[in-house]
Order: sequence, then structure tokens, then C-alpha cells
Amino acid sequence: MNKRTRKKWLKKQGLYVNPKETWSLDCNIAKYILPRLKLFKKLNNGYPGREGMETEEKWDEALDKMIWSFEQIANDYEIYMSINFKDSDWRDKCKDLNDKIQEGLMLFAKWFQYLGW
Repeated sequence: MNKRTRKKWLKKQGLYVNPKETWSLDCNIAKYILPRLKLFKKLNNGYPGREGMETEEKWDEALDKMIWSFEQIANDYEIYMSINFKDSDWRDKCKDLNDKIQEGLMLFAKWFQYLGW
């Protein structure tokens, strides 16, 4: 099977991935997850009820942190543009932002199996 035929077959089967989509894969994945995570929060009517998530408010707070992190990634980390790199503490600000983004991603990983109803 030549390349062109294989590509057509993959597209027909829904298995084709454009190689351009692997550039900034983090942004592409975030753009896929973000609207679904927002809709999940809107439609959700419960919470996991496991260690650390005893109330619906805590669950909503965790979802907000996840959504914020994915927004930053989907928007190509535009939040970093607000940092004045002429300041002496710009490294600390970058680290704080990165830690906040990482917190949302870790919550997503921790509660991934509970993102369903």
C-alpha cells in the first residue's frame, strides 16, 4: 500500500493524525480537554467523596484549578506575557505561575478516573 492510499484508508477509519498536530502537542491536548472539562463542571451534580473531596465546594474548586491550568496551556501560556522580565524577581513569578499550572494538572491526573457521571 503506497503512502497516499494508506493515508486515505487511515482517514476513512478515523485513525489519521496530521503530523502538524504533534507540534505543541500540549496545547492541542489542552484545547481538546478544556471545553469538555468546562461542560463537565456545568453538568456535574456530585463529587467523588473520597479523601480530600468531602464537599461539592472542594470538588468545584479542584475543577476550577484544572480548568485554569488547561486555559493557560491552550492559550500558549499567555499569562507569562504579563511578567515584566526587567524586574529582578521575574524568575520567582515564572516559578509561581508554573507551580500553579502544575497544581491543576496534578489534580487532573489524581482525579482523572472521577471525571464522569
